[in-house]
Amino acid sequence: MLIDLHTHSYPHSDDSFMSVDELIEGSKSLGLDGICLTDHDAFWTDEQIRDLSSKHEFLVIPGCEINTEAGHVLVFGLSQYEFGMHKPEFLRASVDQVDGVMIAAHPYRRRFLEEPAERPGVREEMLERASGDGFFRMCRGIEALNGRG
Repeated sequence: MLIDLHTHSYPHSDDSFMSVDELIEGSKSLGLDGICLTDHDAFWTDEQIRDLSSKHEFLVIPGCEINTEAGHVLVFGLSQYEFGMHKPEFLRASVDQVDGVMIAAHPYRRRFLEEPAERPGVREEMLERASGDGFFRMCRGIEALNGRG
């Protein structure tokens, strides 16, 4: 299955100009098998997700992109924002309570990139530095490719 784990919809996120319906139909036309809706600090209800999946006959998975002190993280398993989630340790504890998952989103956009990424070997060096980072170690995965960097 090919699923986009990091998507945004308008007006829920300033990072998108597409409605959720346009996002889903566009994803279908690209040959994706599903998407995760991960708008910034906003959660979709189970009912909304079921309705969207049914309406479009397409796999839609609820998630959220949380802005933390250490960076952005995609979260799966939570259903609402709680005060304190901007602190990575609090967020990790909340996710653990529901057997959820955290994935570091676009981790190199503002961290670890000290020179142009085009230089041979620079991406490998960034990965090496990131692998020892405490925030990344809290996550089950790290986003490796993102349309914006």
